[in-house]
Amino acid sequence: MVLLFMAASGWGYTEPLSVEDRALVDRARAKVGSTEHEICAYTLSSDNGQTKTRVRFDPSGGGNPWQLLEQDGKSPDRAEAEEYEAPSQASHPANVDVSGLDSEDLHVLRRDPDRVVFGFSPRDDRGDLIHKSVSGELSVRRADAVLISTLISGANFRRAVVVKMRDFRIQTMLDYDPEVGAVVMQAMDMAMDGSVALKKIEVGFHLDFGDFDCP
Repeated sequence: MVLLFMAASGWGYTEPLSVEDRALVDRARAKVGSTEHEICAYTLSSDNGQTKTRVRFDPSGGGNPWQLLEQDGKSPDRAEAEEYEAPSQASHPANVDVSGLDSEDLHVLRRDPDRVVFGFSPRDDRGDLIHKSVSGELSVRRADAVLISTLISGANFRRAVVVKMRDFRIQTMLDYDPEVGAVVMQAMDMAMDGSVALKKIEVGFHLDFGDFDCP
């Protein structure tokens, strides 16, 4: 899942990883889904504030793996179903990107009774830092070493000359799915307000993933 699990530490309390922390991170990394789990079918429900859509992804039949099930509470007609194309947020939720857990500056932000919250510096696909104003978290449940949430957020920052962000936030919820046999993404919330090349962009949506079925 090309999800941007890249975050930066903010001001305040931090501490380096202990031996126990590193063991928890290693266990969490081993439990997440990967490319091998992209064979699993699943249902995606999305809500962008204007339209609610429910679709099914099933790669087992060949051809177009996407099927439109429902839009704004109504079933599609045959033409709408056949013409449906993959949504833009179509990365597989059972392929979880946890490259942030390998960050050289991974550190502890806080220790709660049920979880440890880690921070790390954001990098893009080229390995460059995203911006010092972007911050985030990865939360790992203590009891079973499962990655349960991620958060990336930033405000009032620029990238290059053309990208200006007033607000940026991506939050995901994850848990272990017995059908997949791995940790998968269960939900995502994204909000973005800014401009690219002077063109205003304002994005907000919620996604739910479920009903996994693996061969």
